[in-house]
Amino acid sequence: MSSKSYLIALLLVFALAAVSPASATAINTYSDYASWAAATAGLTTIDFSTTALGTYGYNALSLQGVQFNPVTYSSFTVADPDLSWWSDFGGGNAIQVYSAISPEAILLINLPTAVTSLGINLATWNNNGVPGQFSITINGGTPQIVSTFEGPSGPTQPPGQFGFFGTTFDSSISTVQITALGPAGIENIIDDISFGTYNPVDQSPMPEGTSLLMIGSGLVGMRIMSKKVHLFGV
Repeated sequence: MSSKSYLIALLLVFALAAVSPASATAINTYSDYASWAAATAGLTTIDFSTTALGTYGYNALSLQGVQFNPVTYSSFTVADPDLSWWSDFGGGNAIQVYSAISPEAILLINLPTAVTSLGINLATWNNNGVPGQFSITINGGTPQIVSTFEGPSGPTQPPGQFGFFGTTFDSSISTVQITALGPAGIENIIDDISFGTYNPVDQSPMPEGTSLLMIGSGLVGMRIMSKKVHLFGV
């Protein structure tokens, strides 16, 4: 291969590496909303506050560019879980879905394009004092386990609480599957689904493609200098 052909081929390799999309890789996970929100720009939150209350049997629900679909034989509803002492979760409407078995996939969420940061509030009630657990699977990757608080079980019990799960990625994410890990025979509550783009407080790391292009340019420069040195017998 001639020197000119070699340089052209090398430039093409690194140019392709710079523009080729990479699979989404998690940058960080969060258990509190404030820390996650600080790393997120263009924040959008679906709190279901204006969503009509429904009956069990939703096949799908579309809100603000986000699609919600039941998984397996589960159905879900938009309910107001703070109307009664046995399900006193403040904040208004939320998705509520019953899981008869454990584990059971209960909800599939399809996100809009260019989402790289996601936050979800999760809760369970009627657990007989046992904390609930979920797994969150994003883009078919490794499931993330989220523990929640036991909801109220009587009029003298304190209001239920949500467990927060947040995550940021280095490229777009599109699907989120929520699986109830038990205990079986409980109500699961999903609320305040928030999303945006990853926006770190400190300087963003250089994208992988850009780094490869710079390395490639350096190698090309070294090759040219080597030719010049050889030409002039230095």
